[in-house]
Amino acid sequence: HEMLGETSNLIHIHPSVNSNPVKYLDIFSNLIVHLTSLEHSAIKNTTKRVMEAVQITPGFSNHKPQHFSNYKRNNNAKSLNIVWVTGDCRYHPVSRFILTILSQPSLDSKHHHSLISTRNAEDNMPDYFKEINGLEFHDFSLHKAHYLTEAIRELKADIAIDLSGWTDGHSAASFMARVAPVQVNYLGYFGTTGIPSMDWWLGDSNLFPSKMKQWHSEKIFRLPRCFIAWSPHEALPEAQAQIDLAEPGPPRFGCFNHLRKLSDLTLKTWASILSSVPGSRLVLKAPGFEDKMTISLLRRRIHRAGLSLESIDFLPFSNLVSEHLSQYRFVDIALDPFPNGGCTTTAEALWMGVPVI
Repeated sequence: HEMLGETSNLIHIHPSVNSNPVKYLDIFSNLIVHLTSLEHSAIKNTTKRVMEAVQITPGFSNHKPQHFSNYKRNNNAKSLNIVWVTGDCRYHPVSRFILTILSQPSLDSKHHHSLISTRNAEDNMPDYFKEINGLEFHDFSLHKAHYLTEAIRELKADIAIDLSGWTDGHSAASFMARVAPVQVNYLGYFGTTGIPSMDWWLGDSNLFPSKMKQWHSEKIFRLPRCFIAWSPHEALPEAQAQIDLAEPGPPRFGCFNHLRKLSDLTLKTWASILSSVPGSRLVLKAPGFEDKMTISLLRRRIHRAGLSLESIDFLPFSNLVSEHLSQYRFVDIALDPFPNGGCTTTAEALWMGVPVI
């Protein structure tokens, strides 16, 4: 369903699975991600069920949840001990963004930073973090359940930043048990974690309007600037990318976001945009386009939304970063989906000289 953009069907889980979240925690974690992407009304109750399931597992019973009620920070201390926790220490959007942030020279003298990887490395991305002065890198990929929680606590963080939320390889159980006096949801997850012990959700005034409609369990912290900036680290292939001249032709709108983000309302809105710009085209690219059935089902959704199939160009998905970025030459204006908008795709489009609406 995710690859087909039909995530609304995910609420119809087989009864045997739905009745046993303890046994199927991975499935339920994935369900939370997709319900959040849809801003579905079932997010709150589903998250509550998953947390209740986690709390009765043998591993969590050994977590010994802490409240840090006796925590007192030394007011004379000039620096904070900040721990970043991720399950995506590989060539992944989270690592690509965080590598830029942690590589800034200003971090060396201000605070002490540690990066924890909770999954086995798939490439040499960890090596880039290990080279950063002032950053301690910890591979906790072999730690499970309460062992991971205790290992994080031993670093005695003042602030622990969760970069995974409920995505694959997450450390939700550790943050539920609390690993630091202050815990922050940031960057790697696009919604609330729903975890009562997660203190803050970090963003800006664009992500968090003054009147929040979306349910959230964390307190909202709005930075006075954009919540993120991206200048690719020199070791990454996108840092060497060259902007290609746009291909000639009519005006082309485009979107390279995952199909699960292409909601029906998004497609209907795009239909209105294309109809208002005579001769314009829509360029789409996403994982799964190599599958004929995926394209066939997407065509049906596009047709139901009122988009002309003759005005759509489907680009092949590319595993090569250089080839992927060069495909932005086929797009004049990128369109952001909703309610779950782009992040990495937005940064890449702007990096390749394509404005985003």
